Amino acid sequence: MSRGKTLGWLIGVGALSALVSGSLVAGLARQESAVPVSKAAGAVVAQLGNNALLHSSELRQRLQSLPADSLSAVVSDRALLEQWLKERLVERALVNEALARDWPQRDTVAAALRQATEQLVLQDYLATLSEPPTDYPPATMLQQAYDRAAPELVAPDLYHLQQIFVAVTGETGRQAAQQRASALAERARRTPAAFADLAQSASDNPDIDTGLVPLSRLLPAVREQVAALSPGEIAGPIRSEAGLHVLKLVAREPARQLSLEDVSPQLREALRQQYRRDQITGYVDTLLARTSLNIDGAALTQVVDSLR
Repeated sequence: MSRGKTLGWLIGVGALSALVSGSLVAGLARQESAVPVSKAAGAVVAQLGNNALLHSSELRQRLQSLPADSLSAVVSDRALLEQWLKERLVERALVNEALARDWPQRDTVAAALRQATEQLVLQDYLATLSEPPTDYPPATMLQQAYDRAAPELVAPDLYHLQQIFVAVTGETGRQAAQQRASALAERARRTPAAFADLAQSASDNPDIDTGLVPLSRLLPAVREQVAALSPGEIAGPIRSEAGLHVLKLVAREPARQLSLEDVSPQLREALRQQYRRDQITGYVDTLLARTSLNIDGAALTQVVDSLR
């Protein structure tokens, strides 16, 4: 992934990087009031002006909150990390500037803050009310759930393939690619045991081995012929949108019934999620049953009419 694309994905505030220049920075640098810092915040890692700071503890928390692949990208590229830090500091400086101007008191911001606060409080409150015991579900319930779902818990046939891939470059190269792929297929059929060596030396794609995968993971163009192969047999050349494929079926594992051990983590999480939903539904039903609900029809109509 290019650095520019990675930044846009990681940061999501791409316009900020264009602002870190000229009068904006000068204006930020003039801000004098420092933000109080607790000892637990750690050392100042980066700073913009006098009040836009990032301490080591907050930086660690922010980085840890990134998706794993984003975290890997940003910590392995020092220039990318420093750009990310710069944009975080610009955000912090802008927020501090807005806070100094009582921006949270604006009607639109205050309303959005109330809604966000209500949602966060609600989510945390319901999560606490509905959290299942640590040993839930019991083994008997897990077994019962497995027994009910067993007919659908089947692992599909798995195919282990090796391939020789021939790229097709434009219409003028189509015939030459077909001839080359046909010649390679013929060589492969003469000495099937040497298929891997031939693929390593002749394939236009170095990824010659699929490992065990279901048909659904393969290109649609090759699935029918792959399904008809026996281990050791060779198919192709097969044309796909990507190019031409000569394939050898190395091994095939038939479909099998998944055991309780195979699916226990997924079943357990599904039952815990269902427990949470049931607890919340029951709590809400009880709340509605013990309180009265009154709707002023005239007032409601007036509000609705004002929006038309």
